[in-house]
Amino acid sequence: MRKLIWTCSQGGHYGGYADRLKGIVTAYLLAKQCDREFVIEWDGLTNLQECFEVPCVWDGPRQSSWMHFRTIDNLVTEEHVRALVSVLSDIKTEAVYISVNQYDQPHWKLLTVCDTHHSMAATFSAVLNLLLTPKPAITDHPAYLAAAEFVETQKPVGVQVRTGEYPYEDGVECADTRDVLKRVMQDRAPGVFIASDSPFWKDHLSLIAEIPSYQIPFTPAHIERSAPDYIRDTFLLTVIEHQILSKCSKVYTGWGGFGRTAAWWGQKPCVDLLLPPAQSEGRGVDVGGVRL
Repeated sequence: MRKLIWTCSQGGHYGGYADRLKGIVTAYLLAKQCDREFVIEWDGLTNLQECFEVPCVWDGPRQSSWMHFRTIDNLVTEEHVRALVSVLSDIKTEAVYISVNQYDQPHWKLLTVCDTHHSMAATFSAVLNLLLTPKPAITDHPAYLAAAEFVETQKPVGVQVRTGEYPYEDGVECADTRDVLKRVMQDRAPGVFIASDSPFWKDHLSLIAEIPSYQIPFTPAHIERSAPDYIRDTFLLTVIEHQILSKCSKVYTGWGGFGRTAAWWGQKPCVDLLLPPAQSEGRGVDVGGVRL
């Protein structure tokens, strides 16, 4: 059967963990529309198969044609998306490689075209649940077990804020810890699970929190912006943190896609901390809080 291979293994910029999850979902839906077998080609810097059972990993020789989805980011209508599906369907080569990084409004058109019966967050969640089953390396890890117990007993909300500190170093505007706590307390949350690229930010929110709080004590790494040895050492904990966020009752998120994709995967409400309160909740088209 002809294959569509989603790849992040041949150099270039494919984003961090969240961007790659979004790319996998998009490419899978394209493959189904084009009647192609879907396959994942993951790079060697991090080990996806250490964390998940992945039924569709490609380890064969590189062959056939290549398409990079970033070159067609101007898809803005269903007609454009259908034209892309038609092109991929007509390509006669056995294997087509595709990469997806940018994930703005045009790419969500793929989900509405390819799966008209479910919300976008539900589609995102269903695809990842089909393709990625957590292994004991995740579910039996002490950090996962301790955090999962906190989630089970406290029913907390999750907070994930990217400060722009190492390893990101992109100077994004960070949500103030006191403002975040105020938003959480207005929701009468019974507890809070805290995730961030900044240990200081996590510690400070935990210190001032007036409700039970929990964090996994490590500094997350970004696949493309961290030293190779560091990302290898911390990737497992990064995946665990994402899994725990997906189990929280609601996710408050700032810049970046890490917290947002966790909410989508868990099909939980997502609150955008970069927007005023009146605009932040339910942003987008469904419970996943899709930010368009």
